[in-house]
Amino acid sequence: PAYSPDLSPMEHLWDQLKSAISQRLPLSRNRQEHSIAAQEKWGNIPQNSNPHQQQASEMRACVDARGAHIRY
Repeated sequence: PAYSPDLSPMEHLWDQLKSAISQRLPLSRNRQEHSIAAQEKWGNIPQNSNPHQQQASEMRACVDARGAHIRY
């Protein structure tokens, strides 16, 4: 489907952010520390990161799966 979250380039950026935060030490102890960590890591995502390159193969997988869920 056209609005599938599998096809959203933003999902890849969220995944990068969650991964970066989870690897951060020490771990956040509260909401404020988590928010600060998220802002720091968001600022460190390269501006030239191109989620569209990976999205092309995912679009092909989605077409092959006839709109069903795909793993990415």
